[in-house]
Amino acid sequence: VNGKQCGVSPSQDSDTLFVGNICKTWTKEA
Repeated sequence: VNGKQCGVSPSQDSDTLFVGNICKTWTKEA
């Protein structure tokens, strides 16, 4: 899963923010 896959659901703001946070966390972990 790369940053390109972050925020793929523009229709759901809550999910987009949630996924964005996960991507940021994974970026730090990676």
